[in-house]
Amino acid sequence: MSQDRRTILRFAAVGLGITVVWLVCQMLTNPSPWSPLNTVLSVVFMILCPPVLITIPLLDDQIGTGGFLVLSMAVALLNGALYAGFGSAYVGLRKLRNGVL
Repeated sequence: MSQDRRTILRFAAVGLGITVVWLVCQMLTNPSPWSPLNTVLSVVFMILCPPVLITIPLLDDQIGTGGFLVLSMAVALLNGALYAGFGSAYVGLRKLRNGVL
């Protein structure tokens, strides 16, 4: 595996990891009493994981149900793909800067 593919794969893993960390946090804390900390964490997560914005109309899914898990898996895959795209852009710009292209 080339260095470039490894870099892209690392970016994708970070994208998946961000979503997994958020989901674990949501399942462990189960934020029924909404606090300012939860609000700040939600804003940070929406910045780091933009695919979650497409799930706003589907807020009826309860944490731990089958629908929530399928929705979370779709968001994780979309975020991983988004970060892989960021990794591809990074690799391309790095090659362009070094004059390899």
